[in-house]
Amino acid sequence: MSNSLPLETLASATETADEIAEEIADETVTMGCCGPILPLQLTDDAAGELSTVFKALANPVRLQMLDILNRRAGEVCVCDIEGHFDLSQPTISHHLRVLRQAGLVDAEQRGTWIYYRVRAETMEQMRAFLGGFCC
Repeated sequence: MSNSLPLETLASATETADEIAEEIADETVTMGCCGPILPLQLTDDAAGELSTVFKALANPVRLQMLDILNRRAGEVCVCDIEGHFDLSQPTISHHLRVLRQAGLVDAEQRGTWIYYRVRAETMEQMRAFLGGFCC
C-alpha cells in the first residue's frame, strides 16, 4: 500500500494552501516584534462617528437621559425628561442636542413640545462594534 497521494490531490492541496497564504498575506501588513500586524478595519470616518457617539455618552446626565429614553418604549416628551433632573431647561436642551447630533436620538416637534426616541440604528452599530471586544 502506498502512502503517496494522487498528483491531482497534491495539486489541489497546493492551490488551496496558496489561496490561504494569499488571504493571510492580504490581511497582514507586516510582521511586528510579536507577530503579524493586521490592517485597520475601522475606517477614519467610522472611527470619527463612533468617537462622537462615545463623547456624547461620556457625560453622566446624557447617559441617564439615554437610559430614560431606552427604558420607555417609543417616545418621551422633553417635559417628562426635564422632571428627572435638577437642571435648567436650556441645559436639558443642550444635553439632548448633543445626543441628537451624535445620532443617538431622534427628535420630533409637536406644537411647543419636542418628543425624543432612541435611534435604534446607532445603538445597533455600537452593539456590533463593542461586541468584537468580548466573547
